[in-house]
Amino acid sequence: MEQDMLAGKLAEVDAQLAGVHAKLQSAAQMESAELDAAIAQTREETAQCAHALAERLRHSRAHQVGEIADAFEEIREIVRRVQTEVRRGDESGEEMQLLFAEYAMDFAMQAARHALLVALEAIRDEQRKGSAAE
Repeated sequence: MEQDMLAGKLAEVDAQLAGVHAKLQSAAQMESAELDAAIAQTREETAQCAHALAERLRHSRAHQVGEIADAFEEIREIVRRVQTEVRRGDESGEEMQLLFAEYAMDFAMQAARHALLVALEAIRDEQRKGSAAE
């Protein structure tokens, strides 16, 4: 049962990551105005997704996810602050922004690995529970 739910979530994540990949690849060929529009659209999509996630978390039966939501919001604020500082930097600002983007992707991958670990543990626990019931 949980495996089906996780497979559906994985398909959703795959589709969203394909969109991220496509947008990032096409950004290199965009004109400045087009890139500004893509940034504005991505900001709006990101805000909408964050709001939708916060709503789902607020209505979750698992109260502990509230702690995760709070931590995620704190991290987002830190990222915004650091990103603003990087933008105000010296002539190496462009290089720093690229480095910042690279690390942001590394952190996203680490979050995906952690999600995998949590999913594997949930599947294991479900299997053990099913074995004990038999």
